[in-house]
Amino acid sequence: GPDHMAALLPMCMGKPWFVSCRVGGYWGLGHGLGASLMGIIAFTVKDSFNVLYLSDFLEAGVGITLILIGLYGLKESRDYYKHREKKNDDIEME
Repeated sequence: GPDHMAALLPMCMGKPWFVSCRVGGYWGLGHGLGASLMGIIAFTVKDSFNVLYLSDFLEAGVGITLILIGLYGLKESRDYYKHREKKNDDIEME
């Protein structure tokens, strides 16, 4: 979904296609294994406590993570434009 695109896009922008594919592959593998592990744990302990209660905290964790990824993307973008401006200034000085 769109949240997955929002997570991957900042890590892939401006990179060669093969680097972006590797990032997506590793992310997908980690995401799949993590979701599977969480599902197994939830299934195992479902009678011990209210899994729906825990779900709210996990959703908040996902939201916080997406915000942090967005901030990382903004930092990367700013660094890119600073580097680009410096490169242009160096060219004009020659």
